Amino acid sequence: MTIEQQKLELAHTLALLQQAQRQLEEYTHTLERKVIERTATLEEANKELHQLATLDGLTLVANRRREYWQQQWQYSMQQQQSLSLILADID
Repeated sequence: MTIEQQKLELAHTLALLQQAQRQLEEYTHTLERKVIERTATLEEANKELHQLATLDGLTLVANRRREYWQQQWQYSMQQQQSLSLILADID
């Protein structure tokens, strides 16, 4: 193989590598765009779930029971006291 043939083969290989690099960059941008879109979708769904969890479905009044009981549990643990809970579902 002559030097000219080697140069041509190297130039061809370089062109193929550059094309592959461009394709990889395009795929990377496409994937990044999809990740951004799906992240936004998930964030929106999480906001809706949080709203459903914190609002009473019937009255749309804020439901803060969870935070309240977490605070009470932490307080009782700090004070080394027991904590009682009575549940009643009145509908």
